[in-house]
Amino acid sequence: MAGINEDLLVPRDLDFHPDLSRNELWVINKDTENSGGSTVTFYNVTAPNMVFEYRRDGNAWHFMSLPTGIAMGDNNNFATCPGVYDANHNGPPPFTGPSLWSCDTAIYARPSGGNGSHLDMLHVNPECQGIAHEAANVYWVTDGYNGDVTRCDFQDDHGPGNDDHTD
Repeated sequence: MAGINEDLLVPRDLDFHPDLSRNELWVINKDTENSGGSTVTFYNVTAPNMVFEYRRDGNAWHFMSLPTGIAMGDNNNFATCPGVYDANHNGPPPFTGPSLWSCDTAIYARPSGGNGSHLDMLHVNPECQGIAHEAANVYWVTDGYNGDVTRCDFQDDHGPGNDDHTD
């Protein structure tokens, strides 16, 4: 169905948009530590006229660092989990965790300032290895560094590219 010609650059995980009438499959790419991860969205994925769109956020280096998972939410958001110890790439201490993003293509991976287009980030789950959606902005992650499964609630996001990460 797809390969490097469709910008799949070490694909790590995938999920369908929960509104199945949109017929969208989102794939998360690992890419490199220097660039951060990226996504490829396949539209009309089950039809002969399937098309794809590659996107990399302006600050994927931090907010989508070597991602290992993607989970689509029920509120037109999605979350990714990082496979790194420190998203600033200069730790210790560990400083990373899942990031929240908008599925709205007018927001996701569009310029919004130095912090990219992410909606929120939690910083307590380094070396995350998987993510699943529960409801609203609540996700479950496997925390590879601490060796546990954690419920992560982004609560109220701070909006695209802002930096209030207190929740």
